[in-house]
Amino acid sequence: MLDFYGRDKELKIIKEFLNMPFQANLLLYGRRRIGKSYLISKSLENSNLKIINYQCKDVSLNSTLADLNELLRTNFNIDYLNFNNIDKILDYIFSLNDIVFVLDEYPYLINRITGINSIIQQKIDKYNKISNMKFIVSGSSIDIMQNLVDYSNPLFGRFDKIIKLEEQNYLDSQLFYPNFSNEDKVKLYSVFGGEPYINKKIDNKEDFTKNLIKLAIEEGSILELMINSSILNEVKKISLANDVILSIAVGKHKNKEIADLCGVESAKIDYILNKLIMLGIIEKVSPINDLDNKRKFLYYIKNNAINFYYRYIYKNLSFRNSLPIDVFYKKYIEKDFLEQYVPKKYEKISKEFLTLCSKNGLIKPFKLIGTYWYDDPKNKVKGQFDIVTLDDKGYIFYEVKFIDKLVDETILNEEIEQLSKLNINYYKLGFISKNGSSLNKDIYNLFSLDDIYNLKI
Repeated sequence: MLDFYGRDKELKIIKEFLNMPFQANLLLYGRRRIGKSYLISKSLENSNLKIINYQCKDVSLNSTLADLNELLRTNFNIDYLNFNNIDKILDYIFSLNDIVFVLDEYPYLINRITGINSIIQQKIDKYNKISNMKFIVSGSSIDIMQNLVDYSNPLFGRFDKIIKLEEQNYLDSQLFYPNFSNEDKVKLYSVFGGEPYINKKIDNKEDFTKNLIKLAIEEGSILELMINSSILNEVKKISLANDVILSIAVGKHKNKEIADLCGVESAKIDYILNKLIMLGIIEKVSPINDLDNKRKFLYYIKNNAINFYYRYIYKNLSFRNSLPIDVFYKKYIEKDFLEQYVPKKYEKISKEFLTLCSKNGLIKPFKLIGTYWYDDPKNKVKGQFDIVTLDDKGYIFYEVKFIDKLVDETILNEEIEQLSKLNINYYKLGFISKNGSSLNKDIYNLFSLDDIYNLKI
């Protein structure tokens, strides 16, 4: 299979699932275009099991029955198979051994077949000690799929493995574009994030700007198509959802800031924010030194591709559609993208890097990583440090610098002075820079862009 990188954790889970000696069930869900079907195909690539893969459709029950009957006849070469109801078809499939039965985009069946969850629950309970068939339920509608594991759902407790497929991290994503410099890899990840659907379209023979314009900025780009088919479709039933996402994309991260920009009361914004969190579009961030303080909650768009689209394209659609594309890029994107947007995304990459290092024992493991809130009433200053880790010894404060110059004594002294003025306790400092540091590695945690992209785990 071409252009499949990463997903080692998920492949391991599915391999363990397929090797279970009894009838077993797996729930796989995530946003559209995140790679669910591709992951299933890859995991079954070298399997000796018979695969029955049904792509559910928004069609009538009779059409579904006809499709399933045809699929069974084709897979088992039995011309006379022709079940007239879903109950009998599932009885037949669940009684089989050495097969994998996949229902992809399962929410379509829920919408079309009354009581399908209960019907499947009955088959699982009936055959779980009789056959060794493997059953995979996959879907893109986050709220519907998450409801399958709710206590009130008939399928509660019936899944042996559950995978919520998220976007890939920076380290796996860069495997799609190995020919680019590390600096351009940061830019590519800042735009396309961990979206394998888009990353596999990146042309390693073209430069960054040409890929950016073709894949993200031009009318009808693959990024725009992905947003239209997934995100906009998910949020269209939520009033003001696009306004809220746009507000966050342009730099409003507090509830009140978002509410003011949208022109509505904070209570209504709370409802929308919670819905968008549930859909996996945004995330709520609280400082590690004050985790439960609602006044300090900040909201961010989880996905770089969504963030880029709303910040630069959705916000300026009329200009994009009326100007030459190179003029639009120069006027509405380039300066802010290079000077503001990319350095902030480098912070996100740095957090991912430190987390991977901690999990793999490459640095002292930490319990928490996040922002650190400070309030200086004397100087009337409030703000946050963006990357701070907490381990059993205390806090390590990291300064992230996406600048050409080396991190030197001047930058170090500025950091120490600021922490001293705020009377903040810490036991170590760290610096994550683009081009390295002249400081002492034995005293400070020092990492460069090359360290980030040469990480071996």
